[in-house]
Amino acid sequence: SGQDVQRISVINNLSKLLKNYQKETLTCILPILRDILPLEPSHVHMLASSVFQDISFKGIVSGDVFAQHFFPIIQANCDNKDSDVAITWFDALVQGIAIVSRQYLQDKVLPIVIDRAKLSKSVASRLSSCKLFGSLAQRFDSEWSKKHVIPIVKSLCQDVDYEVRGRMCANLPPIIKSLNTADIKRHIMPELIELLNDEESSVRLASLACIVEALDPEDAETKDKIYPIIKRLCELSVEKMDNSLKVVSKSFGKLCIGLSATLSKEEKEWLKSFYNKMATLGLGLSDKSKSFGRSSPGSTNFSKQKICQGCRMNCAFNFPALTVFVGAKAFQSSLTKTMKQFCSDPCPSVRKTLACGFHEIAKILQDETTSLYYNLVELLQDKDIEVLSCLIPQLDQSIQSVVKNSTDKNISNLLLALSISERTVIASCKWRLHCKLLTNYQCLSKIATGEQIHSQFIPHLFKLLSFISKEKLQKEQSSEETKELSKSQFVIPVKLAAAKTLCIFLRYNTKVDQKKEICQRLVDDYAKSDSYLNRSLFVDISKIVLEVFSQKYFKDHFIDAIFQLMSDPVANVRLKICPMLASLKSIMKIPTDHLLMKQLEACVLKMLSSERDKDVSESLRKAVSEMDKVQITLQTSSSISHSKQNIKDKEKEEEEKRLMLMEKEKEEDTKSKTSFKSKKTTSNKKHNNEKVSIKKENSNVTGVKRPSIGLASSAINRPTSLNVASGSQHTRNHNLHLKSAPGAKLSPTQKDAPTASVSTSSKFLTSNVGTDFRKQRSNSTSSSNHSSSSASNTKSTGTRNSMTKTKSSTQPTKSTSSLKKSNSTTTTRR
Repeated sequence: SGQDVQRISVINNLSKLLKNYQKETLTCILPILRDILPLEPSHVHMLASSVFQDISFKGIVSGDVFAQHFFPIIQANCDNKDSDVAITWFDALVQGIAIVSRQYLQDKVLPIVIDRAKLSKSVASRLSSCKLFGSLAQRFDSEWSKKHVIPIVKSLCQDVDYEVRGRMCANLPPIIKSLNTADIKRHIMPELIELLNDEESSVRLASLACIVEALDPEDAETKDKIYPIIKRLCELSVEKMDNSLKVVSKSFGKLCIGLSATLSKEEKEWLKSFYNKMATLGLGLSDKSKSFGRSSPGSTNFSKQKICQGCRMNCAFNFPALTVFVGAKAFQSSLTKTMKQFCSDPCPSVRKTLACGFHEIAKILQDETTSLYYNLVELLQDKDIEVLSCLIPQLDQSIQSVVKNSTDKNISNLLLALSISERTVIASCKWRLHCKLLTNYQCLSKIATGEQIHSQFIPHLFKLLSFISKEKLQKEQSSEETKELSKSQFVIPVKLAAAKTLCIFLRYNTKVDQKKEICQRLVDDYAKSDSYLNRSLFVDISKIVLEVFSQKYFKDHFIDAIFQLMSDPVANVRLKICPMLASLKSIMKIPTDHLLMKQLEACVLKMLSSERDKDVSESLRKAVSEMDKVQITLQTSSSISHSKQNIKDKEKEEEEKRLMLMEKEKEEDTKSKTSFKSKKTTSNKKHNNEKVSIKKENSNVTGVKRPSIGLASSAINRPTSLNVASGSQHTRNHNLHLKSAPGAKLSPTQKDAPTASVSTSSKFLTSNVGTDFRKQRSNSTSSSNHSSSSASNTKSTGTRNSMTKTKSSTQPTKSTSSLKKSNSTTTTRR
């Protein structure tokens, strides 16, 4: 009927009525609602209880008002015959306890809860009182809880009905939080240890889950009591393969951490081995089901598969806790295989759970994260989008933790895995996830080299920024990359995320040529593009550049393009620039930017005089009024502003200069290294050329007949300290004198003579013999022309200097045989 519709409408809008007309609603509407609710059907009760919960949760009314007007209605309907209706009203009562005053709770609510917990009451009443005691304990201190709550809790833990005992165990954690350690050990732990030996498995498991919250890591006495019981429960859960396995696996991580301080090595090893056993449960069953076909939902094999999958998922959830329990040093020997198995688990929910906690594992391991590198690469290549959606939000933390001491090859493999994951994300059409992935790419500027980023990511980011035309799409329909990019080409948040990442890469790129190339490409492809979409996108890119870079860098590379776009033929582009005008004026500094300021004023005046579009002209007027409020900064020593914006800008500018200096230093180091190498190679070449020329000159010298007095044989057998360099230099001098002699001719037999005898004899010619030979040579060549004699003299002086240098290292031998030898050679050459 119409009245029913009106009642439902009033209940739905009760929170709005309380905000606007609180007095009228409390005095007129709530009394009528209290009278009619007992006669209304269940759906009206459900609606009213949910609205009451929303009012208490949002705090629309005060605690006293809620206790006075709403609590009586809630208490009156908590004993409804319909169990579902009673549960919803009971939830509203629990929600209202959070805002009602403590005095009201102690005077009005506590007696009702104690009365409902009596054994004479129904099981449903006792079950509801268990939850109320947990919410009441959160509002009071430990002394009040110990006096009023704990006696009733003990009686409920020893209730005759197993459901009541299990419900009380489930609601003990909030009560435990309100007590101190001594009270927990004295009053709560004995009850929990007793419930661990309960005849019902559900009560035992509830007690196990509660013990995890109540454990004191330093309480060795409690550990000795509960460890054997827990060990037996764990073994039974694996044997039975029932729902108890899920409970054990879910609380296993907290249990290990709570007991870790008092466990022996054998006990720790047992817990590690049991965890690894749980992590592999059901993998054999899944392989069998694949080989024999899928099992039906009602079969035992199917139910076991579900239980084992839930167990492995809980183990993956507890993997960070087990990493803390094992420690970073023992991680590789204890949990590496389990981690690898989780990353390749056939169940996607297991891989998804591990991906959610991957960054936590990397934080715990700190410097021992090298073993996680291959696991991260495998997760990035996962084809399930749900796994990637859990991994990507914290991907930057995972990458920075894992890639600390990695090689260039590992980094290149990681970059390849990132590109594969991006393709999967693009194919799923989840643009928000794509934006997160592109944002996480920014951490690569601190990890990968500039060449890797410039060659792999910069071209891809430019493809994401560009708008693909219909003609290009028709031409390149077969290209998979073009199809993928066409899905997100009109998603502006993706383009803005790509632009932000591109600006970060540009900022930390230390190579000047690559920076200029990227800036010029942004201006040419977007600011000067034929498409207005690209020109409009350039305005957004310039805003990002102004955030990321210093004001000086923006003014040097992008402000001229913005001035040109202020007279763009498309109104949407001009409309986008108008809100940016005030920020452009704020970055001007007089007198350095005097010309830019004049140019900005001229462009604004031109727009004001020639603008015909209504939206642009209205936005332009607002921008001009904002520009008038902006004060121009004077660049003088006395008026340096110390605002946060200017300090940040100075820091950015100094960092940019520092990056450029680092690049210059690197270039100078490389140049010095290359110049040193080139000098070394040239010196080696000169040395080799000198050796080759000496050999050629020695080959041209005639083999002179020596007197057969055994000089050569005696010289070879006799030890000497003369080196080859002095002998070769003397031979070069000898050859020069032969060339300068006008009448010196060689016989055919002398030309064909081997050079070995000449070289061996020249090694043993002393400096004194050389001087006698030069004197005789000068006397014999006195009749020659002036030019040839002057040339021979200059060369002989060079030879004399070289001979004096080698005089200290050589031992002069003044034998009569060598003198005879020199005299014989001079006579033959004459």
